[in-house]
Amino acid sequence: MSTIIIDNEKCRRCGICSQVCPMRVLRMDEAGKIHTVDGYELLCLGCGHCAAVCPEAAISVDGVAGEQMEPAVVDPNERQIFEQLVRRRRSIRAYKPDTVPAGELQRLIDVTRWAPTAKNSQAVCWTVIQSPERVHKLAGMVIDWFREIGVTGIVKAWEAGKDIILRNAPHLVIAHAPGDAFMPETDCAIAMTLLDLAATASGLGTCWAGFFMNAADAWAPIAREIKLPENHRVCGALMIGYPVYHFKRVPPRNDCNITFLT
Repeated sequence: MSTIIIDNEKCRRCGICSQVCPMRVLRMDEAGKIHTVDGYELLCLGCGHCAAVCPEAAISVDGVAGEQMEPAVVDPNERQIFEQLVRRRRSIRAYKPDTVPAGELQRLIDVTRWAPTAKNSQAVCWTVIQSPERVHKLAGMVIDWFREIGVTGIVKAWEAGKDIILRNAPHLVIAHAPGDAFMPETDCAIAMTLLDLAATASGLGTCWAGFFMNAADAWAPIAREIKLPENHRVCGALMIGYPVYHFKRVPPRNDCNITFLT
C-alpha cells in the first residue's frame, strides 16, 4: 500500500503525472486539479512515476517528497559508454584467489534496486556466499547431484581436480524470490543482468552459474546449505571475483534476427 500526497500550491495542473501513472490512480478534474481516485492505495504500485515526472516536485510518495529524490541526470555520452560496456563484457572462468570486500559486493547489488520488476513487486532477494571455502563446498554438492542423476563426465572432471561448476570463484551471488511472486524468474534475470554489467564496469569478472542454478532447483541439500527461505526459488546465480586475464578485443557476433511489423 502506497501513499501519494499532492502539493496543490506547487502543482501547475499540467496533468503529466496522470498520463504516466500505469494504474491511472491520478486524475485531473474539470477544474484542472489533480487528485487520487477512491481506493487508490490498493491499486497504486508505488513505482514513483508520478513524483519522478512532476516538473514542480509537487508529489510525495510514501513520505518522500519530489525534491528529496535523486535527480535523473542524463549523461550525453551514456549511450556510447553503455554500448562499449555491453560489448566488452565476457564470461570469466579464471579468477584470482583474492576476495572482494563485502562492502563492494553490497554496493554492486544495491544498484539492482532500480531494476524493473513486475508490478513493482521488488521481490528479488539476494544471498552472497562470501567464503571461497563455502563456494567450493557448494560446487561439490552440485557434483553430488550429478552423481545422483547419473551424469558422469562432469563428475570425472571434478575428481581430476577441475572445477567446471563454479570455476574456483571466490564468491557466488544468488538471486531468489518467493515461488508465488509474479514473474520471479524474469525479475531475477533482469536484476542479475544489471549486477553482471555493474561488476564488469567495476573491474570484476562474472559468469552465470548454470550448473549450480539447475542443481539448486532440484537438490534439497543445496537449499539447506544456502539457507534458502521456505517457498523461495533460486532464479539466478553469478560467480564473481577478480579476473586472472583481461580481454583485449571484442569478438564478432551474428547480426540480430529482427522482424519489423507495420
